[in-house]
Amino acid sequence: YPSPPTSETVSCGPNSLIEFDAIGKEGRRFVLMALHAQQITNVMGEAAVDPVRAVIPREGTIQERAELAVAELEALGGFERSVIVVASPTGVGYVNYVMAEALEYLARGNSALIVPQYAMVPSALALDKTTEGTELQAEVLGAIAQRIRRIPPAWRPRLYQFGESL
Repeated sequence: YPSPPTSETVSCGPNSLIEFDAIGKEGRRFVLMALHAQQITNVMGEAAVDPVRAVIPREGTIQERAELAVAELEALGGFERSVIVVASPTGVGYVNYVMAEALEYLARGNSALIVPQYAMVPSALALDKTTEGTELQAEVLGAIAQRIRRIPPAWRPRLYQFGESL
């Protein structure tokens, strides 16, 4: 995955605050595999929008990464989607692509999927990082929920968590 994405709704694309080199191989795979509205429309037979996919790199404090998660969702249009999913990845940052694509198809792209990375090594080697991972998930979920509360109730996205490894 040598080249950054060109989509405006994924991390490391033109609207993103995240550098392509900061998210590792699995983060790159995740953002580059995002479905596009036309793909979703072709399969579902209904109009779709480009889904949002965001990856928050491992660098920084837990608080800084939670703040970056909110800022990245803002930059990519994530708070304008009907559903936001915070996914806990495996140690290397992998998130199940079947879940991601199912969400994007079923929501007709009206979704945002964000992955805060807590390690950059295989899960077996990241066992000493799981406390950080759970704290990071809680902080990111809290920061996003706080931002959602500022949206008028009729327009608020639903917030979910998906656990891959933790």
